Amino acid sequence: MLVKNLRLANCNFDITCEVENCCPHCGIYNDPIIISDLNNITKNQGIKIFAIIFKTTCCSKIFVSFYLYNEYQRTTKLLFTYPNIKTVVLPEEIRKISPDFVKLFNQAKTVSDLGLEELACIGYRTAIEFLLKDFLINVKKYDEKQISKLKLIEVISLFQEKEISISADVVRIFGNDKTHYISKYDFSIKHVELYLSFLLDSIRKEYLLLNPPVFRK
Repeated sequence: MLVKNLRLANCNFDITCEVENCCPHCGIYNDPIIISDLNNITKNQGIKIFAIIFKTTCCSKIFVSFYLYNEYQRTTKLLFTYPNIKTVVLPEEIRKISPDFVKLFNQAKTVSDLGLEELACIGYRTAIEFLLKDFLINVKKYDEKQISKLKLIEVISLFQEKEISISADVVRIFGNDKTHYISKYDFSIKHVELYLSFLLDSIRKEYLLLNPPVFRK
């Protein structure tokens, strides 16, 4: 959350508000800007509810936050934001490597939280394809045209680190299995999300080792 002093319409003073800076649409960090607001804040003391319409700076989409304002104490409480998607704040390194992965991951996680585990599994499989390809292209500097055409299994084979290749294969195999009419494997979304967490930790570690804050000259 960001804490900002905002000037609302028809108000001659700033109001301190918490602003959602994790995009409710794609999960990317951003610094949203105010498009409009609806309030009835006056000099008359009381408890008021007002709404602010924001536009994200990451994907240029709209969301609305509703606030409770105490005119006696001039304090504000964020009630809720719409759309109310529980985005996961992923490590900064993962966000740098692949913003598309962050978006797809949060979509799959939302589906998983709704109990649609088979669809979530397919979504996670799609997400890691973006993550691994973006890692090879953006971090390891592989040729974009070459990497973008490879199948996921071929991309995974380019990683020598077992923590990455084994974890990615678990997500890939379960994800592929859920696209078939007859499944081959006993499925648990917990297995998929566990090995996905291993994969994210390993990719983040690999990124940090390739980009140390200091190094021997």
